[in-house]
Amino acid sequence: MGCRWPCCGGNTTLTVEGCNNGPLSGVSVAISTTSGGTPFFAGVTDASGQVSFTLSASGVYYITTSASVWPLTAYALGTASKYLAIGGNTLLLSAASGYVCCSGVSFPLPTTLYLSICSQLFTLTFSGSSWSNVPSAITTAGVADDGGACTWSGYPATTTGTTLVGFSLSCPTSATAMSGFVTTSALGHYNSVTGGYDAFALCPSSCSPTNSCLTTPLSLSGTVGQTISLSGTMPASVPSSCVSGLTPYALPCASQTVTVTN
Repeated sequence: MGCRWPCCGGNTTLTVEGCNNGPLSGVSVAISTTSGGTPFFAGVTDASGQVSFTLSASGVYYITTSASVWPLTAYALGTASKYLAIGGNTLLLSAASGYVCCSGVSFPLPTTLYLSICSQLFTLTFSGSSWSNVPSAITTAGVADDGGACTWSGYPATTTGTTLVGFSLSCPTSATAMSGFVTTSALGHYNSVTGGYDAFALCPSSCSPTNSCLTTPLSLSGTVGQTISLSGTMPASVPSSCVSGLTPYALPCASQTVTVTN
């Protein structure tokens, strides 16, 4: 009895996909029967992320992917073995080392972002589904220490000590926006020397926020792409009901603008 398709080979397609299973156009694809062997097919994925070729039989093949432009270069390209069936197949590329796929955008994003506020730089790293920093000391002059208790037991005449701040940014909702939170208790500090409120106390990492005023939403807008450039405004205050006997105040620096870059 003669052999019947597909056992004897046939037309085959391979769709190369990336973040969120989106098709990747412009990926160079080479396919061989052995590792390091001479490719029997070489081509570039089209607008649908596909290449088409004739496969002699279903089986394990070696697929080499390469590219030289962003965002393709942010994927883990190279050679991998894969079972190919005659007909339709899909190759899903993961993000390269140092990058991560998010649900809100179709391209990989760096696992390290940098947030700047009041001329101070914080390093945010990705874990789970968000970027965050190890709570760091605010070095801006005049920011008060609350003694690590998230409450004020006294009102010193001068602002001393170390105050920590924590930021968290979620995966972008689009290529133009990110949102997150800043851990803050927004306590105004009255300085008897100057005769006014002079500081913005930030809740240290040792505290566990017990109400929403300690974790304030942060919204950023701009560009999320090969170059990330986002900005927003540090929350200036919180509901006065969160702070008994004190006036919410702002960070004592020239600008409260928050910027995020890669």
